[in-house]
Formats: sequence, structure tokens, C-alpha cells
Amino acid sequence: MAAGRARSSSRGRTAAAAAPNITISGGGLDNLIPTVRDVKEANLLARFKTQTLTTIDGEPTFASVAKLEQELASNALTMKVSFGGGKKGSLGLVFSAAKYLAEAGQDWIVPASEGPFPLFTPNMTDLQKKARIADYLVKEYDLKVVTSGGHLLKNQFLDAVPEEYILELKQGLSEYNDVSLLDLLKHLRDEYAPMTEVIYMGLLANFREAPNLEEPIDVYFAKQQECQLLTADSMDPISDNAMVMQLTTHMGQCGLINTAVTKFKRQPDPADKTWAKAKAWYRRALRDLKAETALEGGDTVTYQANGARVSATDAREEARDEIAGQMRESFGALAQAAVAKSETLDSNATTIAALTKAVAVLTETNRSLVAGRG
Repeated sequence: MAAGRARSSSRGRTAAAAAPNITISGGGLDNLIPTVRDVKEANLLARFKTQTLTTIDGEPTFASVAKLEQELASNALTMKVSFGGGKKGSLGLVFSAAKYLAEAGQDWIVPASEGPFPLFTPNMTDLQKKARIADYLVKEYDLKVVTSGGHLLKNQFLDAVPEEYILELKQGLSEYNDVSLLDLLKHLRDEYAPMTEVIYMGLLANFREAPNLEEPIDVYFAKQQECQLLTADSMDPISDNAMVMQLTTHMGQCGLINTAVTKFKRQPDPADKTWAKAKAWYRRALRDLKAETALEGGDTVTYQANGARVSATDAREEARDEIAGQMRESFGALAQAAVAKSETLDSNATTIAALTKAVAVLTETNRSLVAGRG
């Protein structure tokens, strides 16, 4: 919320500084009732990426509701407002609180209207009052966008979903006027298209699938983010830490940027290990690897049978390790031979000494026998 206020305030100051239409000064500013411009729904609708949503035929399923939600979300993104950081349009009209937080990194909070005119704090200067008025105009217009956009999105939903699956939420003559799009989507998911254990395990299997480094790394990043988003409303959502750990594991398993992986793991500050920073870190490491390969004359990237990329540097290191291993084996064999030779010489010396002693005994015995005959 603080970020949203900061952005809105910044926009207000800019508008005030360049707003010659606010010509009133002094006490007149205290009595000014600003006119908030109207929202033209036709202009909002014209910017929608999906003019007609994919119709759900028959009973809703997890896949069909997910597709419907994604199409609504793409339309909501086109309606820019200052809430929720100002970067995700009106996505909070479609995504649950958990999903919006996973997507935007902050909460979607729609402020209350201030009424027909802004309130000033005591001792405000004329310039501060004008900035406050500009900020007020931005926020009040954005509130109108959210209201009008919410109606447009809900009407698209009602046109795409068979009414028998949402009749429980219909409220007499007012029908669905007082029912939010979030409530309608939640009803479909809870009653007809829940995330079953099979679906959840399938998403986890996809999440754990290693990247194909023959494709741009963005393909892998998008896949991981989609898995996180789809599990956001489950009992066990994929956390930001899990995203980073899985990415680091995959980068380590590919065996291409081991130094970068080690350095990333050794960073002491958890703030340096967010998903956004991890993506930037490994993207840079892969880009450096590609540049290094190009400098070494590698026009193409080769892969082992397991799909891991092998760079020229890795190949040289592997060859050096193999040669070193063979040399260690050779020196070991020589040492063993030397030890064996030494042991053989010692054994032969012992045998010779024993034989010499035996010869001496036999000679003395033979001499005695010869003397006795004489």
C-alpha cells in the first residue's frame, strides 16, 4: 500500500507542477470542488486483448476455468490504475489475494473514495494543496476505472459461463449486480473445478522439469511462474523460496555454470536470493557462458545424451581431470610395484640366509661323518 501511495503522490506532484488549469490560489483552494473526469467504458473495452472469452461448454473443469481466468486477467491488465503498485493494471479484480500477491509481489488494496473534494491538512501551502488536488483527481479517476472495468469483466464472464453453474449466487431482481467477479470465479473453482491431488501433482511434476537450454531461458522462467500462479490458491502453494531453490538446483544439474551456482548459494543476505534476483543472476551467467563459447570459436552448442550443455571450457577441464586420474593410477601402480619388489628382495635375502645356514650345518655334519669313518 505504501508503494501505491508513493507512486500516486509522485504522479500528483508532477500533475500539479504542470497543471495550469489549477489557477485558484489562497482561500479559493479550500472551497474548490474538483471535477473528476468520467470513464468511457468503450475506451476500456477497446483495449481488451480478448474481446470475447472462450465459452465454457458443459460443466466447468479446472482447465476451462483456468483459461477463462487467464483471459479475464489479460483484459484486466490493460486497465491501468495506481493501486497495487501501479504495474498490474486492475488484475486484482480477477486474481484472488494470494494470486495477486504471487504475481505482483504486493497486495491489491483499493482505497476508499474521499468524496466530492480532497481534505487538506493544517498549514498546507498553495503548492502543497495543488499537489494534493492533483493526487486526489488521479485516485478518484482510478476508482472509477476499477468500478467500470469490474462491470465489463463480469459481463464477459456471464456471457461465457452457462448460468446453471452460478445460479446459487443470483440475488433476485438484482441478479448478479452485487456479486463480484472474484466471488463468481471462486464459486466455479470450489464447486466444479477444484484443484485435485492429481492436478496438483501434475503441476509439481511440470515445476520440477529441468529447462531445455536449447530454448531461450525465458521459456523456462515463464513455465515456473505459471506453475507458481496456478498453485497460489492451493493448500500448499509454491513459495518464492521454492522457486529460487528449484532454479538453483536445475542450474547446478546442468553442469555449465557451476561457479555461478556456488557464488549464488554463498550470498549471505536472503534479500539477494529472491526469484527476481535469481533470474537475473543465472540469466547473466548463461549469457556470459554463451559469449565465452563464441570467443572460443564455438558456433553451436552441443549437448550430452542427458541434455546437459558442454562448453569448450568444461571439455578441457574434463580432459585434464581424466589425464590426471590416469597419471595417479600410473604412479600408484609404480609405487605398488616398488613395494612388491622391495618385499620380494627381503624375502629372497631371508631365504638365502636360511639356505646358507642349512648348507653350513650339512657341511659340518658331513665332515663329522667322514671323520668318524676314519
